[in-house]
Order: sequence, then C-alpha cells, then structure tokens
Amino acid sequence: MTLKSLLRALVSMPPHYRYLCISHLIGWTAFLSNMLFFTDFMGQIVYHGDPYSAHNSTDTAEDLPQDRLKIEHNWEKGTSYKRGKNFQKVLVSYIGLKGLYFTGYLLFGLGTGFIGLFPNVYSTLVLCSLFGVMSSTLYTVPFNLITEYHREEEKEVCCH
Repeated sequence: MTLKSLLRALVSMPPHYRYLCISHLIGWTAFLSNMLFFTDFMGQIVYHGDPYSAHNSTDTAEDLPQDRLKIEHNWEKGTSYKRGKNFQKVLVSYIGLKGLYFTGYLLFGLGTGFIGLFPNVYSTLVLCSLFGVMSSTLYTVPFNLITEYHREEEKEVCCH
C-alpha cells in the first residue's frame, strides 16, 4: 500500500464514506495529540512539577502529595469510557449516529478547552471524563455508521 494508492482509494470512495474516513482521521489525530501532550501538561501546569527532572529529583517533590489525585484521574478516565457507552445507548435513539458522532467530538473539544482555561487539579479530574466519551466515540460510532451505510446501500440494491 502506497500513499498514492491510499489517496486514490479515498477519492474513489462514496462521499459519505470519504467524509467519515477524513473525520475519523482528524479525530484520532486530535485524540492522540491530546494524550501525547497531556502528561506534560498535567505535570507542569496542574501539579506544578517538572516532568523532565531526574526520577529522584527534588523538582518532583511537589508532586508527591498529589499521587492520590493522579490515581483518581486515571480511574476517572477509565470509568468514563463505560459511562460514555451507556450514555450513547440512550442518546442514539434521540439524535442518531451522526449526531452522536458530532456530540462526542464536541464534548471532547469543550473538555480539552476548559482544561486549558481552568488548569487546576479538581477541574481537570472532572473534565477528564470527557476523554472517555471521546474514546467510546472513536472506538464504536464510526463502525456503527459504516454498518448503517452498508445497510442503506443493500436496501437500495434490493429495491431497485
């Protein structure tokens, strides 16, 4: 697979698949970029430490009382995935899969923005739950959309 063949396949896709493919690529790029830089953000801005200091350095001494909050932060990110999935099951009947996809991205963007605006430990812990919503959106909704598109295509072929 070359870049040229990949781009050719993208151009020859039906429009709804192309849009989904491009938005999924942008979504994963945003999500992974956030996760890549989030560790440094937490260490420097929220916990006022130096993530680049030596392991036993006194620069990280300020972080030590926050260890419990770090554990709670990771727990919140993990459990919010499950809560996000349960919320999606209820919400999909009201706004549909495309609305759910948009809502997942919107909540992730808002959460990331608010974490940047209010960089303290407690707001970060609460807003990190939106990362789980984005995870559940990225892992499931696009595949459900592909299934829905395929089902619609089969109906068109069957009825015509």
